Amino acid sequence: RLRLVRESPAIFLTIVLMLSLSTQSASAAPNKLPIAPNWGACGVFTKENTVVRTYSKGYVLRCGGPRLSSNPNWGYRHIIKKHREDFGRLTPQLLTNRNWRDLTDFVIEWTIVDPDHTRAAGGGQTCRDRVFWLADANGRTVLKQRFKLYTKGTQINTVFPSTTGCS
Repeated sequence: RLRLVRESPAIFLTIVLMLSLSTQSASAAPNKLPIAPNWGACGVFTKENTVVRTYSKGYVLRCGGPRLSSNPNWGYRHIIKKHREDFGRLTPQLLTNRNWRDLTDFVIEWTIVDPDHTRAAGGGQTCRDRVFWLADANGRTVLKQRFKLYTKGTQINTVFPSTTGCS
């Protein structure tokens, strides 16, 4: 029998979270967009292999590059240069005070954990795709979108919204 003490709200919160998490399927993504954990910083001179965030199964988003390039082709620098606006256009539909990075982080995590398709891609990369249905605060589905995630080994190269799956 659990006994809650007034001085231990953190324990109560931990128990409630553990109970709620244990009732969800390991591969069923929540349908409401959480706030993303903090990502590491990538300054102009930050090295390409600096870790921005580590995801499930050991996948890593790095700063990427090439560094100082106006056209980075992998990693965080590529995603922010080429796909930030794509994610930014989708995020307001969620009506939840989230930003492009919250959606990007959520998509990366759940496409790694439970992709709809996984295929070999050119250049030794792997393509994963997944369709997401996200709900607003009232539980109404406001976004149905497929996303593609490209990795090389455990390195995350890019992620973006797409109308097609991996082929």
